[in-house]
Amino acid sequence: MHRVTNDPPSFQRPGRLAHQRRGSPRVPAANPVEVLLPRSGRGIALNASDGGVRVAVDCSLVPGEECQLLMHREVGPSVLTMRVVWSRAASDGWVAGLQHLAVQ
Repeated sequence: MHRVTNDPPSFQRPGRLAHQRRGSPRVPAANPVEVLLPRSGRGIALNASDGGVRVAVDCSLVPGEECQLLMHREVGPSVLTMRVVWSRAASDGWVAGLQHLAVQ
């Protein structure tokens, strides 16, 4: 049996920041999204950072492809050009990590 903990690795000292893959923190999101290209779909943004967004959508997204995403936010809708960094099938669609390329 393996024990799972949330304890920091022993090489981390209190008060020091651990190395992170991302340059900016992720924040929870619950914004409706629409995939416009390369295929159409709908879903929700799960979290976002300065570099991109993680979404759950009802259409497949293939790593490496560019897509256009319409994100509905409090300040209004934005069309975002993004690159699919990773994706995986889920029971009711796809979950994917998207990297910002441009804002229109």
